[in-house]
Amino acid sequence: MDVACKVVGFPFKARVRAAWIVVFGIAIDFGLYDSMVPLMPIYQSMMELSQTQVGVFFGIYSLVALVVSFPVGILSDKVGHLKLWLVGSGFLLTFSSLMFAFANSYGVLLGARCLQGFSSSISWTVAIAYMAIPYKESFAAVFGIASAACLVGSLILPAVTGWLYMVQDDVFLPCITIAGVCALSCLLDFTLPSFSSSPSMSPTSATAPRVPVNVDESYADSTYGSALLATEKPPAAKQLPMKVLLHSSGLWCVYCSNCLLSLHLGFEYICFPLYMSDVLHLSSGFVGSIFAVSVLLDIIVSALLGPLMDKIPRSKLVVMLISGWIAASLPLLTLVCTNKWVFSALYVIQTTALQICVLPEITLFFRIYLKLCGTSPSSSETESTTKFDDATSYGKAFGAFNSSFYLGLALSTALSPLWEVIGSFYMFCITGSLVFSALVVTSTKYYCSIFKQET
Repeated sequence: MDVACKVVGFPFKARVRAAWIVVFGIAIDFGLYDSMVPLMPIYQSMMELSQTQVGVFFGIYSLVALVVSFPVGILSDKVGHLKLWLVGSGFLLTFSSLMFAFANSYGVLLGARCLQGFSSSISWTVAIAYMAIPYKESFAAVFGIASAACLVGSLILPAVTGWLYMVQDDVFLPCITIAGVCALSCLLDFTLPSFSSSPSMSPTSATAPRVPVNVDESYADSTYGSALLATEKPPAAKQLPMKVLLHSSGLWCVYCSNCLLSLHLGFEYICFPLYMSDVLHLSSGFVGSIFAVSVLLDIIVSALLGPLMDKIPRSKLVVMLISGWIAASLPLLTLVCTNKWVFSALYVIQTTALQICVLPEITLFFRIYLKLCGTSPSSSETESTTKFDDATSYGKAFGAFNSSFYLGLALSTALSPLWEVIGSFYMFCITGSLVFSALVVTSTKYYCSIFKQET
């Protein structure tokens, strides 16, 4: 971290402080997605909600995030990532938690859930774009830590909300407590430093040494700013056109892979618990233990593999991604498996494999994006030699990536009526087969070409 700090030119303490505050905010946001799970049966009983209304409540989160992720990314590129993060994430989460605390109708619940979806789009678009500027060289490491923190939040917050409800036998205490935690995150956000695309332009690096004006700017760009640029930006530096971002075959391969990954996860969240209870007749305690073990393994995998992703060649990332998808298809074997221990082992392997897929996927996406901008050491994605300022388009780049993820979640919700027709677990198995087949098709054109180039 210290070496990377000297290379990029941003102060080490500012980078670390920003990383911890942003990771904390993202973990709270991700934990709130699951925190309503133990409280929703209470709201359902209080307001006499139907199962369809409950399904809409959980599905509208992904729909809102899908609709606003890309526009939010574009807006953040114009007004600044930090400004939008300060206005949006912590404040929206605090307000939505207060709405849950005082909710007396289904409409209020939906409004609060929509705000959570809006906040999620800000967290996973604007915050990641903000952190990509000072952590350009170690982006995968930071993302791995953020993913691990999110899983910790999803493990702790639902348990806390359930326990607080048992203390008072009312939803007010858990919701108001969560609102207080969100308010703390919001206050911490105001201590975040401001990072600009060029370190020499950042207020936090005013005392950093500057290079002469006649520095070889193309060399500094290709080595991720190994020498600090002068205050004036190079004339060739400009924002990446939208059509380049949307017409890249490499990025579309990642978009498709990301969408299929989230579709797979969407079916897993609903189908597996049903299969465990209806087919294997497992107790709720045993099911909870399986989920706890899988989440803990995911936390360890994210924290350990993240720093390694920045050092692995693209060809090996492709191999790791496809291998993860193959391992993720193992639950198909449970079609002929009725042993709870074998099934539990296969489930844990599957969830860990999916988590392994996430890290090389986001790393490939970021490297392809840098190649499009011409700021990667080996830019072969585009024939143009024009250098684009990659930091000016981080928002819409991550907005497009997150939109593909939320699209998969929205599709899994839209296909939910088929679960009752075909059977939840068999629907999941069919989807798993389609997911793996589609991955092979979408990866052939670009991923295999990368493998041939680098081997």
